[in-house]
Amino acid sequence: MKRILTIQDISCVGKCSLTVALPIISATGVETAILPTAVLSTHTMFQNFTCKDLDDQILPIAKHWKDENITFDAFYTGYLASAQQIDKVLKLINSLKREADLVIVDPAMADNGKLYPAFDSGFPKEMARLAAQADIVLPNITEACLMTDTPYRESYDEQFAKEVVKKLAAQGALTVVLTGAAFDGKYGVLIYDSKTEEFRFYAQNKVDASYHGTGDVFSSAFAGLLLRGKSVLDSVKIAADFTAESIRLTKETPGSNWYGVDFERVLPDRKDRCQMTEKAAVSKASIYYLSVTALFIALTYVFTAFVNIRLPIAANGGLIHLGNVPLFIAAILFGRKVGAIAGGVGMALFDLLSGWTLWAPFTLVIVGLMGYVTGLIAENKQKLGWYVMAFAIACAIKVVGYYIAEAIIYQNIFAPISSIPGNILQVAIAAVIVSVIIIPLRKAVSKTIP
Repeated sequence: MKRILTIQDISCVGKCSLTVALPIISATGVETAILPTAVLSTHTMFQNFTCKDLDDQILPIAKHWKDENITFDAFYTGYLASAQQIDKVLKLINSLKREADLVIVDPAMADNGKLYPAFDSGFPKEMARLAAQADIVLPNITEACLMTDTPYRESYDEQFAKEVVKKLAAQGALTVVLTGAAFDGKYGVLIYDSKTEEFRFYAQNKVDASYHGTGDVFSSAFAGLLLRGKSVLDSVKIAADFTAESIRLTKETPGSNWYGVDFERVLPDRKDRCQMTEKAAVSKASIYYLSVTALFIALTYVFTAFVNIRLPIAANGGLIHLGNVPLFIAAILFGRKVGAIAGGVGMALFDLLSGWTLWAPFTLVIVGLMGYVTGLIAENKQKLGWYVMAFAIACAIKVVGYYIAEAIIYQNIFAPISSIPGNILQVAIAAVIVSVIIIPLRKAVSKTIP
């Protein structure tokens, strides 16, 4: 079982920090160790709360763990009270972290353009030092602006959000997950991978309500899911949906507590605890991708069957058709599996229904492989260079695959040569069409993917 150490304060009453991190991460099936930096009677939205600082215990606890050979697969930090605490947390991480261990940082210091009252104007630079050591940092737009010394904007566009995120990544963080991103009429989570320089956006319908600690709910769910082997994108999707559902349920329930969201009611029964809300998310996603796959099988068949010309130079048959257009679109937008199934089945179906029956098994394999490889290379990419590479390799698969298929069917190694120009032209035409339309299509489709 994976083990994560989460370092932040604990409010005895109030749904934030360790009070939510411990149950939520545990619910994902990850062992959750905690290091309280302070103990509060309630969180700070209450009046007259008490607070006992535990700053002097951080390094002694770290030493004890090191002496006992206790290791962690990830370190997840939340609210830290001072620059001195940040220094000690950095020393703890440097002392205990192994090469493969993850560092996840939630800056938890500001919102709505303002620092929390406990912090002075110099604190963001100290938090930026910690974020620079992170594999993944999870700021809101206010925190991202403060850590990059960027003037905050209450209203901003997508370009501004991306510039701020890239500035933060340039300080050292490998991946930036910008929560509560709101621009150009969209709301959701913006993800930036500094290694690939790729952006992803997960759009949501914003729940019109605000509660203390929802950032902690998201970050805790995200950290647990990531440790369970989910990708960054999948962890974002599930954690964001879990948080939104917690907010919605709390808002709609009369008599709910004002000081935090009722996330406990969204967590499943213990028998289902391993993936939290994943069952509902997977069910929704499964229906979506099943529908998309069926649609692209149909589109591939139609574009192959009805938008084509027979090759006059191919003595043994062959077509120039546009079936590769929906194949490439499916693979790039929806991934390798959808591309493989849609392309392979769609074109094989054409062979079966159009008198090319002998070709159907070869088409299923060859075109299925084209779709899979195209998705493998280009499904999470946004730069044209990746698409060109995918198209070129798909073309090579088509040329070689159909050369072998035709040689087997007609027992002649020279006859297939005449089909090669048509196969190249077929892929080239599709590549040009898809290159022109794929970026606006990606933007449109990103709003619908569950």
